[in-house]
Amino acid sequence: MIRKWFISLWVFPVWILGIALALVILFLGHELAMVFAARTLQADQYGLPLVHIAYYMMAGVLLLVFIFISLEHLKRSAQKTRLLAGSLTLTGGLLLAIALVQAGLTAYGYFPADLVGILLMAVEGLAGICMLLAARLRAGASAGLSAAAK
Repeated sequence: MIRKWFISLWVFPVWILGIALALVILFLGHELAMVFAARTLQADQYGLPLVHIAYYMMAGVLLLVFIFISLEHLKRSAQKTRLLAGSLTLTGGLLLAIALVQAGLTAYGYFPADLVGILLMAVEGLAGICMLLAARLRAGASAGLSAAAK
């Protein structure tokens, strides 16, 4: 009983951070969908509200699915004593997704393509990639250590 509570204590902050980053993706994705609908699809006054409503309906369902899947992923990682690798995977993937959505918004002219914006996207993307690689290396190293211990 105490072990489950202690694992949940470590999983909760990472899970909350993941939800916060997912909400950032949700709002940036909304802007990307609206800019895409307005500029590329040339949506009229009736098409834009439809895109708006459809996006939030799909995004709400996907956010709920993400919440449950990420919690289960972090719980399994914690039970296998790989919480750091699981949290790096979750956070790195979300940072990489944020960088990609920002790149799309910059391509549409929503964000200015100045040095600060490009550096921000590059730092987010590189941080996400580094976290994913570190999680992969850490998971491989811990799997190798557990196999060597047997």
